[in-house]
Amino acid sequence: MTTNIIIFFLIGLLFGLLSLFIWKYEHLDLISGYDPNKVKDKKGLAKWYGQIMAIIAILAFLLSISNVFFTGFVMDIFSYSCFFIVAAVLTITVTIGRKKYYE
Repeated sequence: MTTNIIIFFLIGLLFGLLSLFIWKYEHLDLISGYDPNKVKDKKGLAKWYGQIMAIIAILAFLLSISNVFFTGFVMDIFSYSCFFIVAAVLTITVTIGRKKYYE
């Protein structure tokens, strides 16, 4: 129970910091496979990735908070399943959506 709270909080913190660095400060070198020579809209790409990372961070923080109030094996399974399914869908979304920012 407490472990889930800590795990989801740390995941949220990690993705929140990644979102901040990519979206606000445009550190696009944190993006896997980033090639500055092929990108036509760096600001748009930074915003796109930053928003996706922020959504994942918010989800992780919400799951961390929900694990404070709801406990048990079923909640653990729900939390991890929900996180990984949403993260997988967002990963596919960002992979497909980033094509509009590349030449």
